[in-house]
Amino acid sequence: MRAVAAFLAAAEEARAAALLGDDAMASAAVERAVRQREQVEPDDLDELGGLLIFPTEKELYYRVETDVLLGRGDARTVAGAERAVEAFSERAAPHWAFGDEAGARCNLALVRLNGD
Repeated sequence: MRAVAAFLAAAEEARAAALLGDDAMASAAVERAVRQREQVEPDDLDELGGLLIFPTEKELYYRVETDVLLGRGDARTVAGAERAVEAFSERAAPHWAFGDEAGARCNLALVRLNGD
C-alpha cells in the first residue's frame, strides 16, 4: 500500500466528520489512517518525504486537529497540541513543514480557547 493512501483519504475524512460533529466517525477515521500507515511498505518515493507521507508527527497533528474541530479543550487535547507544536518546531527535522508547524500552533491556540 502506498503511503498516500494512508494519509489523504482517512485524514480528510476525520476532518470532515469532525466539522459535522460526528465524534465516532472522526475518531474511527484517524485510527484507520494509523492502521493503514502501519501496512505501508516504504519505497524510494517515500524517502523523498513531502505532503504525501504520514509520519507519526502528522498523525499527532491530525488527532489534535480532529479534537479541535470537535470543540475539545481538555487536558489530553492540550497535551497533544503541545507535543504537535514541539514535533514541528525544529525546522531541520525530516518531517518539518511550514504549514504543519503553523497549523499545530493554531490548533494549540484554539484548544486553549476551548479549554474546559
